[in-house]
Amino acid sequence: MANKFLPFIVVSSSPLHIYKTLITRGKGVPEHLLASIFNAILEEGIAKVRSVAVGIPQMSNTEGLYRTLVLEHFNKHAIPHKNIELFTKMASYTDNQFWEHFPKEMDELSVKERLLFLSVVHDKPFLPDYTDLPVDKVIMHMPALCSNLKNFLTFGNGTGATQVIVTSSEELHSACAYFGFLTGDKEHIISFKTFANPPA
Repeated sequence: MANKFLPFIVVSSSPLHIYKTLITRGKGVPEHLLASIFNAILEEGIAKVRSVAVGIPQMSNTEGLYRTLVLEHFNKHAIPHKNIELFTKMASYTDNQFWEHFPKEMDELSVKERLLFLSVVHDKPFLPDYTDLPVDKVIMHMPALCSNLKNFLTFGNGTGATQVIVTSSEELHSACAYFGFLTGDKEHIISFKTFANPPA
């Protein structure tokens, strides 16, 4: 019996519908595999990915199928772990005001699932269909942000209105990306309460 791969997804399915279907059918599948399969579908088309999936010897579980597809057939579309972490670690900073910039259809997803979606679509031409926020700048300008944070943020001395607790360089990068690019307030006074490891 051939592997069944998203049988109800068609060429005209929206990116968000494809993603929701992947989330529903991929319970327990690691984030990087879900993100990478989603990216492969967006870049290659559902017909191409499905035809490859059907040609793989039958797998007993979804994770095994996705892993084989990503590692052996669509590795060039794999989403780097660092990009996924950069977005998903923003989960503790987002609020209702932030999510007002996204369609209501995303509300049924968890915050982390929404951010994982953004880690894939941040550089896609259809991004404006989903948000008016400059999500595309997060990955594009991170090297500049990391090399010269003061061009993007003003750091307080412990009295800032926004207090952020971070324990790793990855969390610091996510916090800076979120407050530097994705919030509406252009004057960010950030007071870092805890920072265990120096930023990379």
